[in-house]
Amino acid sequence: MEELINKVINGNSNAYKELISMVERELYYIAKIRLHNDEDANDAVSQCIYKAYINLKNLNEKEKFKSWIRGILINECNAIHNKNKKSIRLMEKVKMSNIIKFHENSINNVNDELDFNVLISKLKEKEQIALTLYYKYGCNTTDIGKILKENPSTIKSRINRAESKLREMLKEGENNESNV
Repeated sequence: MEELINKVINGNSNAYKELISMVERELYYIAKIRLHNDEDANDAVSQCIYKAYINLKNLNEKEKFKSWIRGILINECNAIHNKNKKSIRLMEKVKMSNIIKFHENSINNVNDELDFNVLISKLKEKEQIALTLYYKYGCNTTDIGKILKENPSTIKSRINRAESKLREMLKEGENNESNV
């Protein structure tokens, strides 16, 4: 690997292709775990490969190439994740037309389809994010925990607590309608 790095530094672009082919699958796998999305994972890997190429001459310990390029990838994934996190918050505040189907056990006495954003708008932000990732994007509690950097059991509790709050809000709404 060190020999390939030296060839790249000396201008051999084919050597870089060979070098990247040795780590590309691993990079994609890491990005996919962190970002849960093929498009974002591909973007992170592409940016990582580009930045590694530009900065390869600055790598002093060539035997640590794999660790070094993984570090670049993690930084790219974090940047994309933070951008997506902000997008999710904005989307939840602005977009009002998303419909979701809840599992039969999650909320009783509710029609099959609900205006998701209106329903969760009275919940705390962390509860909104957890429910959005869980129901709308199909993430499991382990994945949500990785995304939010929290314990999966905390995420599970948050989802259960939010569902209970929604059940109470819906019961209150039904009671108010029956009193009219």
